[in-house]
Parts: sequence; C-alpha cells; structure tokens
Amino acid sequence: MGRIGLGTERTYPHTERTGTAGPGMERTGFRPLYMVPILYLASLYACPILIMAFDLEIVNYDTGDSSGLLLLQIPVVLAIANIVAATVGRRTESRAFLLNSAVLLKYGLVPFFLLGGLLVALAALSSLIPVPFMIFVGPTIAMSFSFIGWLLMLSGSAYSLAYLKASRRAGALPATLATLSTVLQFFFVADVIDVMVLTWREGRWRKATVAVAIVIGLVALALLAGLVWVIVTVTSSAAASSAGSSVAVASAASSAAYAVTHAVVSA
Repeated sequence: MGRIGLGTERTYPHTERTGTAGPGMERTGFRPLYMVPILYLASLYACPILIMAFDLEIVNYDTGDSSGLLLLQIPVVLAIANIVAATVGRRTESRAFLLNSAVLLKYGLVPFFLLGGLLVALAALSSLIPVPFMIFVGPTIAMSFSFIGWLLMLSGSAYSLAYLKASRRAGALPATLATLSTVLQFFFVADVIDVMVLTWREGRWRKATVAVAIVIGLVALALLAGLVWVIVTVTSSAAASSAGSSVAVASAASSAAYAVTHAVVSA
C-alpha cells in the first residue's frame, strides 16, 4: 500500500494480489464515510466534557432530569454506526480507508483510554478505604468502567478487523499475521500496538506511530516506577512492623524475666 493520507490517496495500477494496491485502492480524495469515525472520536471526548461543564444529571429521580444520559447516547449511536461503516467500507472503500480509520480511532483514543485506565485504577484502590461497603463498591465500579471501555474499544476495532479481512483476501497479509492481529484487536493496549505494527508494515503514518510508541513507553515506565514504589513501600512497612513486633516481644520477655527474678529474690 502506498503512502495515503485522509485526503491524498493515490491510484496504483497493481493488483491486490501483490499486496501493494489494487481495485480497493482506486478511490481518491476524502471519503464521506470518514465522518463516522471522526464524529465518534469527537463525541467520546466532547460528551463527558459537556456533562461536567454544564453539570448535567445522568439520572435524577427527584427532578426527572436525565439530560446527561441522553447526551451519552450519542457515542453509543455512533459506535454502532462505526460498525456499520466498517462493514460497508470493506465492500465499497479501499484498504487505505479502513487503515486510516483504524489509525484515527486507535491513536486518537490513546489519551481517552489512559484517563479511563486511571479511573479504573482509582476505583479499584478505593476498595482499600477502611469503610465496610467500599470493598464491594470499588471493584464493581472498576469492572463496570472496564467493560464499558472494552465495548468502546471493540467499536473502534471494527475498522481494524475490516482492514485485516480485506488485506487477507487481497493477499496483502500472511494468514498467521492476520489471525494473530485479529485476536489482538480484542485486548486493551495490544490492539493499539497491533495497529502500529500493521501501519509501519504499510510504510504509512510513521511519525504518528513513533509518537504513540513514545507515549506508551512513557506510560509503561511510569507504571513500572509505581509498581517498584508500591513494592518498596509494602516491604518497608512489613519490615518496620516486624521489627516493632520483635522489640515488643523482647521487651515483654525482659519484663517477665525481671518480674520472675524479683519474685525469687523477694522470696
């Protein structure tokens, strides 16, 4: 596949069997279907911001206000539209359109999922709060957020899966790579890394791919540093607690020995 941006697709005389281009690559210019992933991406960022900015209620049983919930239905509708657009695009558009749309969503949603992952982690950690019911509420919220995020990820994977199927049919991808990539599209982080590999393999979006790789690398280092800090903190606390217990035991033993000695002397 040649280097083709959102609005700069080229026509190639080769066939799809060569793995470079073919009948599916003949369309040029900006395609109307690009508006579906663009609107979906914009809605995922805009809806939470609007809800917080205007203090919209998700569900208020006292006033009957559910304007926030109504607003959140927009990304849901657009998520379904993405699946439809990917299915239609696989039949009517080029592989370039499918890969461009996959890159748009996978790369564009990296900040969104980073924030979502942070919220999931905070929800999970809230179960450690010394309040009886939080041991159940924290994990429940974390699992709910994770499931919603997974569904959002799958709607973005529709273009990746369509691209993989179209590329495999065109002979542009080996069966092993296509199968592995299909499986990876159902897992957080792995789906983005997979699209990075596919995009690099096509020789396109390389600057964006490097930028995303740097972001993922920095996040991985931050998580590693956090894990080391937690391990060191827990180990130090355990050691301090153990040392404190040893001192207490020694002190108690010393007191007992003194009491016995004093009793013997007195007798």
